[in-house]
Amino acid sequence: LDHFTAGYQRSLKKGVILHADLGLIGLGVSRRQNVYSEDITRLRGGLFRLGVSFMLPRRPARVSNVRREHPLNGWYMRPEILLSGWTEHRTHHLYGNPYMVETTTGKDVASLALVTVFGRQLLIGRRCVLDMFAGMGYGIQWENGELPKDNGVGGGREYSFTHLFTGSYSPLALTGGLRFGYVF
Repeated sequence: LDHFTAGYQRSLKKGVILHADLGLIGLGVSRRQNVYSEDITRLRGGLFRLGVSFMLPRRPARVSNVRREHPLNGWYMRPEILLSGWTEHRTHHLYGNPYMVETTTGKDVASLALVTVFGRQLLIGRRCVLDMFAGMGYGIQWENGELPKDNGVGGGREYSFTHLFTGSYSPLALTGGLRFGYVF
C-alpha cells in the first residue's frame, strides 16, 4: 500500500451527487526497484479527485423497493478532475573499496487528467455502499515543473495514483476502482 484515499459524497438534488476524494501518497513506505537493486525509492505527496455524478434513468420496477429508490443507488456518469502530485527521492548505493558512496536524487512530479467515469453504486443494507467504476479521458504530467522532453506527456510513468496513462507518449488516461463506503 503506497497511498491512502478517503472520499465524500453528497446528494445535491435528485440525480446529482457531488463526489470528492483526498489522499496521501507515500505513507512512509520505501520500495526497491527489484529484489537485486540497491536503489530505494521514497514517495511523498497527495492526490485529489473531484466530480459530479449524474444518475442515469432507472427502468420502472414492478415492485417498489426502498433500497432501489435511495439517491446513492444506481448507474451514473461522472466527469472528473484528477490531480496527483508527489516528490520522488531515489537513493542509490555504490560499493567500492574502501568506501560506500550514497547518492540521492529527487524529482517533483505532477499529473492532471480530465476523465469521464461510468459506474454503478449498490446500497447494501441501509448503511453500506459498494461502488464499481471505470473511466477514460486525457491527461498530462510534469516533472520538476516542465513537460518531460524525452518521455512524452506521460513522463515515462504510466501509473499516477489517480489514473493510468496508456503509454508514455499517449495523453489517453484510464481510471477505475472498487470502493466500499458507509452512509452517515
